[in-house]
Amino acid sequence: MEQIKIDNINPYVRFAKLKSQSISFMENIIPQGNAPDWRLFIVENGRMGVCIDGERISVSKNSLIIIPPKTPYYFFKPTSIDGNRIVVLLHIFNFDLLSNEQSKSRPPLSPTKKETQETERYENVTLGEFSPFFIGTASSKVKEYLDDLRVKKSLEQSDLDTTICSCLLKLALLEIVKNPANEQDSSDLISAITTYVASNISKNFKIKQMADDLFFHPFYISKVFKSAMHISLHEYIIQERLLYAKYLLVNTDDSIEQISNKSGFVNVTHFCKQFNKHFSISPSKYRKRNAP
Repeated sequence: MEQIKIDNINPYVRFAKLKSQSISFMENIIPQGNAPDWRLFIVENGRMGVCIDGERISVSKNSLIIIPPKTPYYFFKPTSIDGNRIVVLLHIFNFDLLSNEQSKSRPPLSPTKKETQETERYENVTLGEFSPFFIGTASSKVKEYLDDLRVKKSLEQSDLDTTICSCLLKLALLEIVKNPANEQDSSDLISAITTYVASNISKNFKIKQMADDLFFHPFYISKVFKSAMHISLHEYIIQERLLYAKYLLVNTDDSIEQISNKSGFVNVTHFCKQFNKHFSISPSKYRKRNAP
């Protein structure tokens, strides 16, 4: 499959609507199958789960999801949400990257029905920026472009309308690539991450677990955190665990093993190794040196 630059796309918008979707326990909106064209979703209201190519992800208000063709996906109700049924309001856009006669001859496909897997329906081009898929947050500018697109698509009557729809989608996609998280979104997310780490410092949680609890994709929160804080999320978590361990070493009589567990490390060996690596001293020597 040929990879093209986003500057060179001329998208054809096939479907653009705001739809309310009802999801019941163990009921998939979209049966397992491959989408024949690109899919872009924005969660307007509510929370839900999306499984993309076997990876289950929790999403919530303003989450943005882009899924390339040939990628199996479905929506589901996470077990963490109470009740037997949830209702989610979704912005849904189906499109091809290039506008041509073949694209225009294909009928719009409802995202709520099982998709055909005929290979001739797929485009032979893709975008590296959204591969294998993309999970992020829709900025106000992206939503503005897509809202205008949805309205224009509903009134589409001429080739000029089709061209305007194409331009609006391209602007939205360019904005997503240029600014995957706007400043306010980034600030709110960083605050949520640091609060989560502080509140769960004694638990040996994984980044994926934290991302699920915050309703974001692990890659997305790691990327936003690194960009804003200039340190990887994994390294930040280790540093916070070690700082807490330092406090416990000086202010409690807990054993090294107990402190290792309370700081969220897998085992005492890993704890001592990380402590030595970061502070060039063992936990026991640090305690003796800083004893009251």
